[in-house]
Amino acid sequence: MFARIIAVAALAAPLASAAIIDVFVGGAGTLKFTPESVTANPGDSIRFTFGVKNHTVTQSTFANPCTQITDANGVPGGFFSGYMPVAQGQTTDLPQFWIPVKDTKPIWAFCSQANHCQQGMVFAVNAPADPDPKSFANFKALATGGASAQPAPAVTVSTSIGPVATETPAVTDPNNAVGADPNAGASSAAPSSTISANEAAATGATGSGTVHQVIVGGTGKLLFEPDHITAAEGDVVQFVFKAKNHTATQSSFAQPCSPLAGGFDSGYQPSDDAGPNFPTSSFTVTNASAPVWFYCKQGNHCQAGMVFAINANDNSEKSFANFQNNAKGASSSPSASATGSAASATVTANSAVSAVGGSKGVVVALTVVSMVFALAL
Repeated sequence: MFARIIAVAALAAPLASAAIIDVFVGGAGTLKFTPESVTANPGDSIRFTFGVKNHTVTQSTFANPCTQITDANGVPGGFFSGYMPVAQGQTTDLPQFWIPVKDTKPIWAFCSQANHCQQGMVFAVNAPADPDPKSFANFKALATGGASAQPAPAVTVSTSIGPVATETPAVTDPNNAVGADPNAGASSAAPSSTISANEAAATGATGSGTVHQVIVGGTGKLLFEPDHITAAEGDVVQFVFKAKNHTATQSSFAQPCSPLAGGFDSGYQPSDDAGPNFPTSSFTVTNASAPVWFYCKQGNHCQAGMVFAINANDNSEKSFANFQNNAKGASSSPSASATGSAASATVTANSAVSAVGGSKGVVVALTVVSMVFALAL
């Protein structure tokens, strides 16, 4: 009994040390991350909040500061926030993007908008101190010394920049070891929320200037609201994430609960319903004649009907209703499942923070500890 109690106490210790480190991206007249470099411990989370005008957080390498990191096959990978437009004068509901810290290895990032990186808009986690050759100062010097920029339009809103691989070992999905979401089933969809052409122009949206806002999750909800929309070429779909920890992941009609190779993936977005700032991720419609299919890859959310579609033809076999029915009959994807149990002493600081963020994660984790303690008695 005492051995189990000691194990519970050991579990609680790392949870209290997990921290959320805030970083502000851009802002009026500013092309920089504030702060530009941070030190973080395993289990901590970095929370990026975006200011005006339209920036990204894109993972790179020390050797190529202004180019998105690629895998062994040259496929772009790492984390990518997508372009985050913020209107001049906007001070509330600012978009956010989170990354968890798995270990103490350096993480390098930049803004891939136009030539922002070449102007020094770079960021690092756990960069070695000067005079180490791979210090942050040297990383920034490489960025401003003519490194080739990642191709990007001067003003755009899109996270669908091509194949996005899984993150490098320094960063993992914040869903790691999080228990299954106990949310209830889906409810009826809400109308699409759109932004006018003038508002979209102010935030840097392209195409028709229509931004369709889609709410992902929420307390007691396993659904996208609305669950399907009609959009024109150039329109932007902005996913707004609420409780608890969801994704917007591109799939196919035939395999609704499996990621489409090279498709869009928001990554796991831990959130709650408190607001006012919720994580967002944006997708630009490039072909209005072809349906685009999405799902949430958290646990068995897809099998519970948590799917979404753009331009599905409801008068054909590939209707949204049939897509959702396919999802409900699909088997779980191994990469999409999240394991964990309230009666198990295997919750980590990283998973607790990922589930709900910051000190709230500690509260949840300590509740788990209490349950284990009670079992020990």
